[in-house]
Amino acid sequence: MFHGQFSAVMGPPSCGKTTLLRILAGRAHYGVQVGALRVHCEGSAADITVGFASQETAILPRLTVLEIFQHSAAIRLPVDYSSGGRAKLVKRREERQGLVEEVISELGLSEVRQRIHANNKIGGISHSQKQVVSIGRELVTNPTLLFLDEVLTGMTAAACVDLMAVLSTRQYAHGSSLAPSVPLHGSPLTSFHPIHSHVASQRKSQLWDASFGLRRDSAPQVGDSDALAP
Repeated sequence: MFHGQFSAVMGPPSCGKTTLLRILAGRAHYGVQVGALRVHCEGSAADITVGFASQETAILPRLTVLEIFQHSAAIRLPVDYSSGGRAKLVKRREERQGLVEEVISELGLSEVRQRIHANNKIGGISHSQKQVVSIGRELVTNPTLLFLDEVLTGMTAAACVDLMAVLSTRQYAHGSSLAPSVPLHGSPLTSFHPIHSHVASQRKSQLWDASFGLRRDSAPQVGDSDALAP
């Protein structure tokens, strides 16, 4: 996976997509661990900010969308208590809030920012919006790498394409890398492979730059998006 690349991990159920993403994200703290993860062929994976969103992401249900983003930014972005004292701390808080507002706007969540995340009939948000919130909670940390573990499953094709266009534009603006896992069945991405005008003009017509195809009991396949498109 190269800097600024949009890579997809594709495969049928139970072929190891989640396991691979958890290993790459440094979250696989089980089994026999051999080798090491390197960033830019030299640094440790611990030296960069990694975002990881999945269908099982735990979010406090009684918080509003705005509070979820503020909480993530407050506990995960660095706070500089060096020279400058309280004035510098206030500035840092303002910067965090500015980033939160930016992400909410980019993801199209402005109209639901004060709604609670809980799954109730009054005052809640839709399933697709919950998926977007789980991704946005990671974006407010300005991750160098962002892993999406089938978090797009269950979203409408149109909502999925719009979201990927936003992520693509943000990726180029911030130079980050994105790696979503895509099931070969049941994902709107499989039927919306080319997105053309939906993305920023800098991107190619393909939805992703490279694909990693996984199958059970066989070696992984690596290639461009055309070669491994479902």
